Amino acid sequence: MQNFDRRTLLIGSGAALALAALHDPGEARPVISNHNWNSGDDPWSGHPANSNFNPEWVCILYIELMPNFAIKGLRFHHRIALGANNWIAIKTDVLTWINQLNANVRHSDIDRDRYTFYGLKNIKFHNPHHVIVYIKNSSVEFTDRPIWFGDLLQGTVKDYNNVHQIGPGPATKNRSFFNTAIYENISEIDQQGGPFANKLIHFENHLHKREQGRYRRLDDQEERVYSLNINVVGKSLDQAGQAEMDVPIIIDPDTGNMGGGYPFLGFQP
Repeated sequence: MQNFDRRTLLIGSGAALALAALHDPGEARPVISNHNWNSGDDPWSGHPANSNFNPEWVCILYIELMPNFAIKGLRFHHRIALGANNWIAIKTDVLTWINQLNANVRHSDIDRDRYTFYGLKNIKFHNPHHVIVYIKNSSVEFTDRPIWFGDLLQGTVKDYNNVHQIGPGPATKNRSFFNTAIYENISEIDQQGGPFANKLIHFENHLHKREQGRYRRLDDQEERVYSLNINVVGKSLDQAGQAEMDVPIIIDPDTGNMGGGYPFLGFQP
């Protein structure tokens, strides 16, 4: 079993990739070790005892890994009813949207009163959110505990007023993202035109800080930036287009919590 150092290679900024060495699929599955990198609270823990999760929005990171290991994708904000504070409550809407995107439904065909699309860079939140990570490729696998927060912002996130860029530089310790889970073998993901991945990651953004041992909601215009990372294993292809080698990859969309009243900067309800 191998561990891979995140410093091996960084490509791009914002939604950057860190690639580790190619791996022979005949050997044991490679692992990207998180344990020395996590900054702040463990996002895989349940939410803190004194933290209430009352989201009004879902943010979905929809990602496709290209043959050259570039990524393309979008983020998607979906307003939800009050009280929809767990995966079961949002599952139907989330899977409907994923099926539409997998079927190449044009964005304009989706109800604009409920859905808003932006890229994977400069991901900012102004309200508590459900966060979904869906990677379209069926050949891409999640590593053990693939969501983690680093201590260094590789790219940039714009400030509350959408004027100044924060980063690269030190990242905020995680005090806001919790209750991460992987859901696999999801039969409701339509395979017509696929194959498509039938798994996703769900976690919660509480928009919190921690003061004197207690978790509190960020005040308006308070700014926090995070180095969100997603560990996956992709496949390199031979000249015939067949999967050949396992490639450990870190997808690195830098993220911010910015207080305020809108789900993300620039949104007008």
